[in-house]
Amino acid sequence: MAYAIAEDVRAAVTRDANNTTGTAASMNDDQLELAIRAAQAEVDGKLRGRYTVPFADPLPFLVWQITVDIAAYRATLRFRQSKDLTETDPVVLAHRASQHLLAGIATGTIDLDVGGDDTEVATSTAGGIRRARNPYEGSLFGASDFGLGRSDGWC
Repeated sequence: MAYAIAEDVRAAVTRDANNTTGTAASMNDDQLELAIRAAQAEVDGKLRGRYTVPFADPLPFLVWQITVDIAAYRATLRFRQSKDLTETDPVVLAHRASQHLLAGIATGTIDLDVGGDDTEVATSTAGGIRRARNPYEGSLFGASDFGLGRSDGWC
């Protein structure tokens, strides 16, 4: 299942659907679908550690949005031949935001709605069991930090 279609990317790269001149929206469907496949591969590659990919229907909204933004960025780079992209370009800003979202999903600070509604939460791929994640690997506090324990260092 494709995470996006050419029309999604066209809508993301142009302000006026009736006037696509001068934007990646003027690219043909095959060119935009190539950008979509590359974006989908990037999304799947980054989320493979937490989710079963490719995602099934219904596709989580954030996966669709991230795929569209990455595909729009890739298509725009190809269309403009990597020239004239500024840091404030809407396609660049959307790509940057999607990269942050994707990183948050990959690290587990953001969970996807994989159930298709707002009530179901994503499950880890580890046997379908949700596991708590603690990015800190050391010993955070000990009893002595709170004035507890014995004075001989036993605790």
